[in-house]
Amino acid sequence: MDRWLVILIFAAFTYVPTYSYGQDGGGGNGAYRPKPPEWQPGEMNSRMGGKIEAELKPRSWFCGFVRDCKFDLHYFFGDHYDGPAPRKSDYNKTKPWILFISGGPGEIVHREEPYFWYMDGQDKVNSVYFDVRGTGFSVIPESNDYDQFLRAEYVVEDIETLRKTLLNECDFPGQSNCKTGVTPWDAIYATSWGTIVAQQYAARYRNNVSKLILAAPVSRGHHNTDEARRKMIVDNLLDIFDKHRTKECLWDRNDPVKQPLSVFSDLTGVENFCFLTDNQKSIIRDEFVKLLNSIETKYGSVNFVASFYKQFRNDTDFREEYPYPKEFFDAIRQLEDFGAGELAGLSFDATIKQRKMSAAMYLAYYLWLPKKALTDTSDPLYPGDVEFSLTGPRCKAQADFFSALEDNILKENFCRRIVAAYFDLRAFSRAPSFNHSARARTVFSVNDGLAQWIFEIMKRERRVDHQGCFAGREIQNIARGDSQLQAVVINNTVIKEQAGRLGISATDRPCPWDPARVNGSGECENCHDVDTLILKGGADAITAGDQAEYLFEKALLDRTKRALIEFPGVGHAMNFQVKTRNQEPDEFAKVISDFEAAVIGTKMENDTAHKALLEKLKERRDLEKRIQKQASIPGIINVNLQELILGFVTSKTVRDFTQNEKARTGIETLGGCLRTEDNEKFSECICKLTKDKNPICKTLTKK
Repeated sequence: MDRWLVILIFAAFTYVPTYSYGQDGGGGNGAYRPKPPEWQPGEMNSRMGGKIEAELKPRSWFCGFVRDCKFDLHYFFGDHYDGPAPRKSDYNKTKPWILFISGGPGEIVHREEPYFWYMDGQDKVNSVYFDVRGTGFSVIPESNDYDQFLRAEYVVEDIETLRKTLLNECDFPGQSNCKTGVTPWDAIYATSWGTIVAQQYAARYRNNVSKLILAAPVSRGHHNTDEARRKMIVDNLLDIFDKHRTKECLWDRNDPVKQPLSVFSDLTGVENFCFLTDNQKSIIRDEFVKLLNSIETKYGSVNFVASFYKQFRNDTDFREEYPYPKEFFDAIRQLEDFGAGELAGLSFDATIKQRKMSAAMYLAYYLWLPKKALTDTSDPLYPGDVEFSLTGPRCKAQADFFSALEDNILKENFCRRIVAAYFDLRAFSRAPSFNHSARARTVFSVNDGLAQWIFEIMKRERRVDHQGCFAGREIQNIARGDSQLQAVVINNTVIKEQAGRLGISATDRPCPWDPARVNGSGECENCHDVDTLILKGGADAITAGDQAEYLFEKALLDRTKRALIEFPGVGHAMNFQVKTRNQEPDEFAKVISDFEAAVIGTKMENDTAHKALLEKLKERRDLEKRIQKQASIPGIINVNLQELILGFVTSKTVRDFTQNEKARTGIETLGGCLRTEDNEKFSECICKLTKDKNPICKTLTKK
């Protein structure tokens, strides 16, 4: 009898639950499904730093596995770090100790240029970065069974373990060789999905963090934000058309833009939508709206299609319905990340502006082309299959897309800008800043209630409850091709394959992320009263639908400890604009002005040599000004963002922060508007920047 008891106990401890495959699959209908492929190391993987041992299932003595209940959590420090560290008895307490939580989910912090690299280099902060579990070097076993441990609530415990380890704090009273008491993070800075972790950490460990900075915070619980997101994507495209457009396409015959250019020439001269007529814009807008609605109705999310584009391309029905290259969908993502056009008196960094122009040019051209031209190789406008192309799309200068341009060389040059846009989009999607874990992005977003594609499908299939949640077994039903599902789901292998890869238990209950959700006891589980600063992009499609405002109003309990800064025109990536200086003309400009005055009204006015000299002088002056302006913008952004962040972190109260002169200058220079409790002043600021085009301006006008 004793022997059998030992065997039973051993079996219980060595049992590995398999949630998403096998006999019955947890779904209860006895169907058999083969084990899906495991996550590969290449789908999870940064440069190694320090590491600590962390629990896969925190606060639990048993994780369901006899081995691999722990993993190595990797972290690293910013430059000039002299803050808390293992085996270090003392540290510099004069610099703010800040933890950074990346977004995504699944983004891996760039080791060479982390988020606070500028402040690190200036020796202003002690910053700590880490690879979220399941990403970078913080790997967990490849088996899908371990997907259950990829959720924000467990990352919260990883952060607390990291804090205590760096400080060598005691885990319990009476423990030896450790420090007693609690030393909090001076601040946690989180972006996008990371704001979920930060909110949960502040709610659970209120005394262990002094300040929160939440950039581009997400929320999915208060209402359906999908329509607002689609609308903002379209609005961003139209705004770029309007803001980067002269009234007419007029250039002097000697202008470089009227000379033949190559794809690798300076194409800034043709970064202009002057050729688009109002009728063309309306047609492009209608096509774009129809396309976004269609994709999200069928597949739940444009981003889902972009992420698994190669797999979707194998589907004949998809290719016929959406004959667009991958770069087309990447361009839509860029409208979400980089936002709208420039506001009057403000400028984006040249690189960000170029990326937005590339996205807008590429989308406009493909949306304008008839669908037949995208599929029929005999059509004169057929752009070619660019998937394996080394030269990009074959843009046709004779396309009526350029009908407003009379000069053939101009048409060719605008065509070259569209081809250059293709290379921009390809290069950007492969840039180091896009280093991420595919596994973490997919699994965290489902477990933490952000995965638009699966929640949209579940809503359409009427498999969600009154809170928008669904049972884990429903994902398994999709993977099996449940006969009760609509044909668009049953017949789509990509949706079924991705659902099958998720190690979601039949008893799990994914819910849309709601920072103010109330539990059965009537308590808000993720609300807190930690001093919090929210940074919101006014053209951020990912957080459209007042997600930041909802968190500000509902999840932050103390009204005196919260502030929100909105930056009109800025997208989800939080790439800021800066105020352009209205300086007096420089000495070089004055020489040109004096020369013009001397020429006009004299015999020299018609002198070809003098006119040519004047044009050359003007060209040089404009080039020097443009280079100087573009080179200075990143520096201006870094300096002012530093003052803003340090102003908040080092202020005793939120009120003190609002009175901090350097912080206020930083907000103003970055084109932001500060909101605390005075909504009217905030609205006035927004309306002044956007020229009364923001919806809140109508409310202000009525008052």
